[in-house]
Amino acid sequence: MAERSHLTHMADVEEIRRLLQESLAGLCASLEPVSEEEWKKQPAAGGWSCGEICAHLAQVEARITAAAEKLLSAEPKRRPLLRRPHLPLWLVEYRLVRRQSPVPLDPAMVLEKQPSLDRLRASRERTLLLLSANESRNLSGYGWRHRVLGHLSFYEWMRTTAKHEIRHTKQVMDLRRSAQARPSLREFVE
Repeated sequence: MAERSHLTHMADVEEIRRLLQESLAGLCASLEPVSEEEWKKQPAAGGWSCGEICAHLAQVEARITAAAEKLLSAEPKRRPLLRRPHLPLWLVEYRLVRRQSPVPLDPAMVLEKQPSLDRLRASRERTLLLLSANESRNLSGYGWRHRVLGHLSFYEWMRTTAKHEIRHTKQVMDLRRSAQARPSLREFVE
């Protein structure tokens, strides 16, 4: 039985590692065509610019990774089964309900395009290093409460990090589509 749980745990780690790598690759690919001029441009309908989205993602991932590092330095706390339920993680990825981030955006975190992407990659590297450094341990007993979803285990937090990035990749794609649909001032002048 112990071997089975170890194999399941290793499959979780590999799946999470793949999900984290793919979500960052998807985000970077969606941001590639965004010009420096468009990077900090506020959308006409309100909301965040691409630069603000990247700052938000870096800020959130850094907070999650720091909380996980702190939590993993102690013994896991046992939680009664009835205190562990949470909403499904797929809700994070889909933009059915748009909500204000509970983490206020730090304007100082909004950088130019390349430094923003570099910071996102560095943040992801730190998250992957944390995962790798602990891959021999079963971390399913570690977790903490998400403001909306409920109590999440360490592995669910790692999945949520990737799903959160996928959610904002969709937001970037929406921004790019709306920017392409808007006529430029140059079209009216010519």
